[in-house]
Amino acid sequence: MIELKQGHIADFVERTKGAPSTNTLS
Repeated sequence: MIELKQGHIADFVERTKGAPSTNTLS
């Protein structure tokens, strides 16, 4: 389960880095 979480976080970081204008935290 931790692996899935890490993968999700990595995707989130990549998305935030690629498009800081888009807030996925909302």
